[in-house]
Amino acid sequence: MAEPGRVLLIEPDAAALRNLEHVLGREGYAIASTRSGAEALHWLEAHEAEVALRGIGPDPAEAQSWLQQCRGLQPNLEVVFLIHPEEVAGLARITGQGHCLFLEKPWKLASLRTVVSEALGRSQKERRLALDGEVAGPGGEKYRLVTRDPAMEALLAQARKLAVADLPVLITGETGTGKELLARLIHATSARGSGPFVAINCGALSEELVGNELFGHVRGAFTGATHNKPGLVEMANRGTLFLDEIGEMPPTMQVKLLRVIQEKEVMRVGALQPTAVDVRVIAATNRSIQEEIAAGNFRKDLYFRLNVCHLHLPPLRERRGDVALLARHFLRHFPPVPNPKAVALSPDTLAILEGHPFPGNVRELKNLLQRAMALGEGPEITPADLPVDLVGASPPLFQPREGRFLTLDEMEQEYLLWICRQVGENHTLAAQLLGIDRVSLWRRLKKIRREVNEGPAPGVPTSTIPQ
Repeated sequence: MAEPGRVLLIEPDAAALRNLEHVLGREGYAIASTRSGAEALHWLEAHEAEVALRGIGPDPAEAQSWLQQCRGLQPNLEVVFLIHPEEVAGLARITGQGHCLFLEKPWKLASLRTVVSEALGRSQKERRLALDGEVAGPGGEKYRLVTRDPAMEALLAQARKLAVADLPVLITGETGTGKELLARLIHATSARGSGPFVAINCGALSEELVGNELFGHVRGAFTGATHNKPGLVEMANRGTLFLDEIGEMPPTMQVKLLRVIQEKEVMRVGALQPTAVDVRVIAATNRSIQEEIAAGNFRKDLYFRLNVCHLHLPPLRERRGDVALLARHFLRHFPPVPNPKAVALSPDTLAILEGHPFPGNVRELKNLLQRAMALGEGPEITPADLPVDLVGASPPLFQPREGRFLTLDEMEQEYLLWICRQVGENHTLAAQLLGIDRVSLWRRLKKIRREVNEGPAPGVPTSTIPQ
């Protein structure tokens, strides 16, 4: 029998608290309750919850601080705020701390059931990602592929299936998207997980060094070769060989790599007999291999051998919903110096980051946050802690895309979808923030869905259309 969802209730009104306990208890949830936000934090230090329901109260700043502390104690806790209609103005400050859901008072039973069920599903999914997505780095440190983006989640599910297939994998994607991290996940979840993971950047070595580093040499092969030296391919025996920037490998080395994949053997420099090896090859590149083949820089037969399984990592600008999630993850795991208090982003800072195109992708976001923590002095990272050119950049809606500007209709659609995401797809609250009635909002969303089904309008991300 499945374990019941664990729900924490925080409601200062005793009668309202008893009502929530009664309703959710009948739904089969494991309930813990308190009338104090401070007591709830104390409880969370010693117990786990998947969902917390709490009223915002008269001070949105206090709710913001409380939510920040909750994230620090239990990153996967999903929070649902119970609010009165007049408290809508406090939403912007709270949503700056990351995703949360809202339920308007007086709540209806069906709405309560739906929002708690949705929050529980998100929490459990995040916990599964935390378990499945953590891999060890070369020094024993832990890394996670952090995402809530549907396309990325589908890619990770595909990667875990490919991990057990023991076939070559080609990972493509822009610089900074996490290609090596994905390769480590594949290795860690494969039957070779207990074996070595050996990485080499093919673009960092000359042709002579690549040959020696990859394939090794025998004693006397050249001046200074005083002893036999195994190459990285042999060092990866019974494990995984990760070839980063494979598109920059010299053509002569490509022939030797093809032999490794086809014949499962390696020829050291100067050797007369090959050495048998058992390695899985995972290659990565930020280039178009097809263009490199057309230019005569890459062997077509090697491409076919490597491209048995192909995974493409999308750039961060195509998964903007992950910016806040990644930022919170990095802030929680950075070393607590020199500013141990800066563990949150101000709403203005988050808005700037979500609007930035991130040409350097996840790596650029991480570097920006490390810089901001070093410069910041308060409990929040503010726009003043970001580079001047980033703060002064034009909003993304006003920037040309694919050589053209967005139309007014396209800008309206993007803003409407953004507001819906900020309030956890609560269309009642979204309509209030937009200054329209719920029926008008529903009609606009229906129109967007129809346009997407008939053919996506430029600038409208289909993965974020509310259903």
